Amino acid sequence: MCWGGEGGEGSAEGAVAVDVTELGHQYRVFGEARLMNRLTRCTAEEGRLLLAGRLVLPPHTGPGPDTPLTATLEFRARGGARAVAFPVTELRHDGNGITWGARADVTRLLRPLGVRDTAWDARLIVEADGELGRVRSVSDLFGPRTWWKGPSGSPPAPGSAG
Repeated sequence: MCWGGEGGEGSAEGAVAVDVTELGHQYRVFGEARLMNRLTRCTAEEGRLLLAGRLVLPPHTGPGPDTPLTATLEFRARGGARAVAFPVTELRHDGNGITWGARADVTRLLRPLGVRDTAWDARLIVEADGELGRVRSVSDLFGPRTWWKGPSGSPPAPGSAG
């Protein structure tokens, strides 16, 4: 199992494929793997945050295209136990991924109660009804800042292109 360039060699852009077989990702199924979530829209409209994205589904993970899905967008206070959930109103299996969209009234519900409640982490929780019952998959909406390095080798500043 390779991650990166085509066929184990470098890609046209010079990226090198990395063999990640020993990590065992090819054996993980929906509900066990921490799936990659790509945020495709984030805009504010009338006090609500409009969010949309796409959850990448490797072919072996499932769920199938006819599997009923439900999803929730959850914001959790960093370092605390407080959480607020919003329903995902648009949810569609698109072959090798799940496309989703939600409206979150964050100005009304995400009120800091103390110093620790000023930073919130967001995650998408998708549930699928299948042959083995209900399976739940959790994926982070934003990766840790240390994952995304800018040209200088440090994390990009908020609002920058990276």
